[in-house]
Amino acid sequence: MKHNFIITFTLLFFINSFGIGQNNKTNFNTSIIYKEKIKKKIPEKNKLNRKKKKYWEKSNKIFHRFSRSSKLSNCNPANLAINSPFYYFRFDLMDLEANFSNKSLSPQFLMDYFNSGNQLSNSGLDEVNSSLENLNFMLNLEINPLRIEFGKMMLSSNINTMVNGDFKGKILAIPFSSLNLGYNSNQNLNTEALSFVKNSIGLGRTFKTNFATFRVGINYNYLMGLIYFKTKSDTFNFVNNISNVSSNLSFSMEGNKLIWDSINDSVLNNNDNQYFSEVSNGYDLGLGVNLKKIIHQNLDIELFIENIGSSITFKNGTKKTYSANISANNLIDFSDSLSSTKIDTISSSNDITIEIPLKTFIKATYQPIPQIVVSGGFEKYSKDFLTNNSKPIICLNGAIYPLNWYNLNYGIRTKNGQIIQILGAGIQSKLMDLLVEVSSYDGILNNSNGIGISFRLSFYL
Repeated sequence: MKHNFIITFTLLFFINSFGIGQNNKTNFNTSIIYKEKIKKKIPEKNKLNRKKKKYWEKSNKIFHRFSRSSKLSNCNPANLAINSPFYYFRFDLMDLEANFSNKSLSPQFLMDYFNSGNQLSNSGLDEVNSSLENLNFMLNLEINPLRIEFGKMMLSSNINTMVNGDFKGKILAIPFSSLNLGYNSNQNLNTEALSFVKNSIGLGRTFKTNFATFRVGINYNYLMGLIYFKTKSDTFNFVNNISNVSSNLSFSMEGNKLIWDSINDSVLNNNDNQYFSEVSNGYDLGLGVNLKKIIHQNLDIELFIENIGSSITFKNGTKKTYSANISANNLIDFSDSLSSTKIDTISSSNDITIEIPLKTFIKATYQPIPQIVVSGGFEKYSKDFLTNNSKPIICLNGAIYPLNWYNLNYGIRTKNGQIIQILGAGIQSKLMDLLVEVSSYDGILNNSNGIGISFRLSFYL
């Protein structure tokens, strides 16, 4: 009886609390805990969808601004054919890109081992030796003092400078090594530097079909070399034997007349045409297609082939080969004999021709929504060339436009066995582009093995 009373009381409690009794009509007015916020309706004319003209006006505007902020797309003459809806005239006030990298040294390395003044531990010595035995420096500097576009034509002038220094070997690490008996080390002192001017005239055209818009373009390039310099160590070794200490050297240097006159402190003659290379010609071809008529989104594919038939020839270049053998009974006598050793020199004069290899890039750019654009592709040189090898360079990049005139972008590239991260920002309006990018090699901040910066200011009408 007691249990029946408890069960009955419990049922009545829940019925009265939740108002589910059929005869109790006074409990239907329960309190409202959550009230859904009424969403503000967006007028149909302001909604962005792929069937409305407003959607495509915004989408195409941002897509085009992303393309012209890309270094690769900016080089493609085919893209001159699609600028007219957005501008007719363009003038670049400044365009600068500089990159310096190595594969072993970083700011953090210098702070860890050469900042405190403490004696290095065994592990520290091993780290320093390993780094100094694998030195390789690369410098890329590109300055575009002039770029003018009008309609579907372009005029530009570029100054390119590339330096590659290979210093792999053990001799530079001798101060941190033990010169035990039988020590035998070799060293590379190989460097190559090239600076040249590339002036271009470009033209682009479009061809529209029912399913896609195709475009083609061509650049005619006028090339002139400014500086060429190359060193090579055929033999450069150091041996510490029981009876003597010795070193053999066979080292060559070659370059154009401007280099040798500068080394010899000769008076430079401004009227001497032999300082620079002969004028040569080359071509660039570009293709592109946009598939938005098929997929109703911006999907663009580009193909660009650069440096067709391009080479630079310096007349009457000079090559000098130096050779010597230095031998002494011990390290003290060896250092004294360095200044008194006779170095044999062989000099020859010949033309220096540098073939600039073909560079091909294929790139796809996709815009899932108007504010976000992503791209991916690869570059490839036909053969090794100064700071570039023939292995494919993978390129990935993406940008977000929180505002139509402002973008934040991030990219990643693989080059010469290094991973390059690129972070940039830009202000892009109808009248102006201001773009800044910073690159980091194999790490960020103090852990990076290289750094780069790119800056461009352009005006449009």
